[in-house]
Amino acid sequence: MLKILSSLVHSSVVLRTPGPAALLTSRSYAVYSPDKYLDPFIEREQLDAVLGNEENLEQLKFQQVRPAEQSRSWSYFDHPRVARLVNYVMKYGNKVLARKLVEEAFLRIKRKQLRAYHTATSEEERSSIVCDPLTIYLGAVENCRPFLDLMPIKRGGVTYQVPVPMTEVHGYYVATRWLVHAGRDRPHRRVHFPENFGNELIDAFYGRGRVVQQKLDLHKQCEANRAYAHYLKS
Repeated sequence: MLKILSSLVHSSVVLRTPGPAALLTSRSYAVYSPDKYLDPFIEREQLDAVLGNEENLEQLKFQQVRPAEQSRSWSYFDHPRVARLVNYVMKYGNKVLARKLVEEAFLRIKRKQLRAYHTATSEEERSSIVCDPLTIYLGAVENCRPFLDLMPIKRGGVTYQVPVPMTEVHGYYVATRWLVHAGRDRPHRRVHFPENFGNELIDAFYGRGRVVQQKLDLHKQCEANRAYAHYLKS
């Protein structure tokens, strides 16, 4: 027995037992049958809709619910577009710093909107002020998303800029990239990225700012080059 133990210690084979974190992450949810367990409500909108209906509450009072996955949460950063935003802001693989910058930008948006909300003099002004940073970010990306793009096509030795429709995924990518580049383009050194990026998001949410103007300029150029659209089919 001692010889066997000594051979295992001095051998190159290392036996590793999975830790508690590995056991929890690899746990299968197959034991929770969909016939007996309901899926958990991850989004706040879904939970508010269920809690607001009394009939659903009576049906769900004695219903078993499957536990949520460990990677899901109600945080703003659990949203897929916010996760992509962190990846676009990231440089040199430093995701911790990128996440911190996005959090600081959202915090500045919240403070600025609350300041405007409390300084408003009428109820109409207060009703038009949105204080949710996630809503502002999603609305800003939606307002900056282009629907057309210019693709260079060469015909007869001449390169034409032909307008083509842009896919939804690529449109969201272009809008987010424009917003990030506008946030990095600081007017002077004293203005940091979170403050400038938050201001750009607020301007884009209300339909103003240079990113919205950039989208309009792209659409105007596509409208001016509509005569070259037939080159796309040939």
